[in-house]
Amino acid sequence: MITVERFLCWDLEVGGLAIGWFYFICSIISCVLLAFGAAGVLFADCQTLTNNQDVSCGAIRAGIFVGVLIAFLILLLFVYLARLLINGTKERNDSRVKPMMIVFGIFAVLSIFGIFSLQSKKIASSILSVILYSYGFVVLFSLYDRFRMEHNFESDLLVRSEILIRMITVDKCLCCGLETGALVIGWLNLIGNILGVIVIAISLFGIFVSGCDEIKKAAMQDETFKDLGIDGCTLRIVFVVALIVGLILCIALASFSYLLIQGTKKRNHVRVKPMMIVMAIGAILSFLGLLTFNPQEMVSSAISGLIYAYFFVVLFSLYEIFRMEKERGMTLQPQYQASAQEGYFQPPPKV
Repeated sequence: MITVERFLCWDLEVGGLAIGWFYFICSIISCVLLAFGAAGVLFADCQTLTNNQDVSCGAIRAGIFVGVLIAFLILLLFVYLARLLINGTKERNDSRVKPMMIVFGIFAVLSIFGIFSLQSKKIASSILSVILYSYGFVVLFSLYDRFRMEHNFESDLLVRSEILIRMITVDKCLCCGLETGALVIGWLNLIGNILGVIVIAISLFGIFVSGCDEIKKAAMQDETFKDLGIDGCTLRIVFVVALIVGLILCIALASFSYLLIQGTKKRNHVRVKPMMIVMAIGAILSFLGLLTFNPQEMVSSAISGLIYAYFFVVLFSLYEIFRMEKERGMTLQPQYQASAQEGYFQPPPKV
């Protein structure tokens, strides 16, 4: 069959990880948004749901609940398949790459049927979907075929090291070492989030000591709250909930920053991983700002997205180095122990 040697201008392994992480993060975000949407429908009044139609409110809620449940299960399936693809690419396991490859093939076939519609916009989107899914299928099939062929030979640590070097990694963070860059990222985030905790705590104290009328008067100065017609006590509850959520996020990010600092000092890849994931999520959320048509927001979103993406690459490079060091240590330690038992490896004499 048709296979390729590279994913665009990168290696196939990079393509497998990019596809896996993209669908993994997008599916999780979709699950969260779906949960919020379902909660909104659950608490909506019947008049809004029925729209003055002769349909029972319970039937509409049941139908929406079934639809949301099906969509949620499908998204969880995508999370599972994307995770299999990520692990399969890292472990060079063809059987874990195969499920997502089949899904891309099915989506490519289903997209072809949209070309036969009579709507020009749908035809254009269907053609684009066929091209993207077909290329994704070819990339995953090439990766699957490569891993399957490798299983016919004995793989060793040198082969895996060469593959790791070809991955998207960097040797330095700007003009500094990776460890220095990770420490700078960790300390900046730790200090920033500690300041955020202090500011939020002061804001919460100010809200608690202020009356409902004072809060409403201050909120009415903003155009966003002026047209809502919400009383001051309700605004206080909204502000308190929002600040508490922000406080929890700042504490979590401060914890991840501390783990990054400790993981860099102790060369522990497990402690580097949480902040690496945070940087990936920050890059994706920043690039979503490009969907707005405000030029200032698009420029700021592009800049912040590039910064988060570069920090992710730095932390991913450090994570892979620490992980490989640990695997080498676990692989070589039994060999040294066996050599010592056979007499080939003797400790130096005590002086």
